Amino acid sequence: MKKITISPRGLIQKRPFGRFSKIILIFGFAAVLFLPLLPLTFKGSLLLNDKPEFCVSCHTMRKEYNNWSHSAHRNWAACSDCHVPQQTIVTKLAGKLRDSLNHGYAYAFKKVPDHIR
Repeated sequence: MKKITISPRGLIQKRPFGRFSKIILIFGFAAVLFLPLLPLTFKGSLLLNDKPEFCVSCHTMRKEYNNWSHSAHRNWAACSDCHVPQQTIVTKLAGKLRDSLNHGYAYAFKKVPDHIR
C-alpha cells in the first residue's frame, strides 16, 4: 500500500516505497561496508586451509602429519604443495573443491582408506 502524505502547501504526495525504502537503504549501506571485505575473507580462508594444521584437523591424518612434521621438507613444503594442482588459481581451487567433496564423502560414509595417499 502506498503512503500518502500532505505537504505543507496542501499537495498530496505519494511515497512509492514506504517502509521498504529504509530496508533498501540499510542493505545498501551494509553492501557498501562489507562487499570490499569479501576478497579478504576469501583469501584468508584460502590461506588458512593451505596449512598442514588444517589437514591434521581430520583425525585420520594424525600419522601422516607426524611423518611430515619430522621429515626434512617440513620447512619448505606444505600438504597442498604436493596434493593440490598448482598451475593456476583456477586449477588450485578446482583441486581443493574436488578434494573437499571426496573427503567429505569418505568421512560421511565411513569410506576412509587405510592407506592415505
